[in-house]
Amino acid sequence: MKTLFRWLFRTVGFVVLLVLLLLVSVTLLKIPVALTGFEGPIETLASRALKRPVNIDQSIVVSTSLNPVFTVRGLRIGNAEGFSQQNFVNMDFAEIQLELLPLLQKKVSISGITGQKMEVTLEENPSGAVNWVNPADSIKDEKASVKKEVSKTDGKTEAKTGSIEWALNIFDQA
Repeated sequence: MKTLFRWLFRTVGFVVLLVLLLLVSVTLLKIPVALTGFEGPIETLASRALKRPVNIDQSIVVSTSLNPVFTVRGLRIGNAEGFSQQNFVNMDFAEIQLELLPLLQKKVSISGITGQKMEVTLEENPSGAVNWVNPADSIKDEKASVKKEVSKTDGKTEAKTGSIEWALNIFDQA
């Protein structure tokens, strides 16, 4: 009987150690995972969060870690309703770094954005509204806060410090 418990204890201990080793390696070794097959649901979640149409024209890859990085090629963010231009932002290449732990609290916290060949269309409509104010900012139960320091060098734009955080209910909606 002692031998059975000792064998069972060692087996459970080995499985727990293996799971911990797997979690540590996935966290430390930024493993790229192609999400191109999931573009539709990702576009839907991003559109819901930004209250604007979001399209991924080419590819999307996530690198695993505690701060996962989404690498997107061909990112288009449309204008909100009421503006004459179709697109607000076009980027050939974008890296969006998230914080993983706030996702457990149903919050999206963006800790950094890097883009290449970015085209931003700033516009004011006849009623005086501007397109660079996120429509989600005016929604009562969805709070957004933005702190950023942006620099542009050699055609590459990077949000160096700060974060963008949305407390959204996008995960609860079908």
